[in-house]
Amino acid sequence: MRDTETNPPASRRAGFEVAGWDGARWILEGVYDNGVEAASEAKSVLSRRLGVKVTQEIFNPAEGTFKGRVVFTEFRGEPPKAGKKKAPEPPPRPPQPRTVRDLLGGNDAALYVSISSLAVAILSLVVAIAR
Repeated sequence: MRDTETNPPASRRAGFEVAGWDGARWILEGVYDNGVEAASEAKSVLSRRLGVKVTQEIFNPAEGTFKGRVVFTEFRGEPPKAGKKKAPEPPPRPPQPRTVRDLLGGNDAALYVSISSLAVAILSLVVAIAR
């Protein structure tokens, strides 16, 4: 039996990652071989950061990837919000000046037609009286 099968390299073993929360992002503090070392580091990280989490990383030989699960999380004060940041809304467009086409084809078209008809009727009345 080969030594690498009984004692695989560090990249092929389970490990524990300790990350600290600084209020905006998670920062990796260290990778440890066992949970006891990770727990003691988590205590010291929590004293200088707003939060800490310990993730157990296990190598999956069938897929050739590491799978992680959070085994410990603690925060001082408010925990971080899980929602994504919204994209900033574009500034509102300034109102465009109304054109004749807007006036004739808009919702007020009937009003403008009736006003112009009234103006023509009054003008023709004035002309008829003046004769």
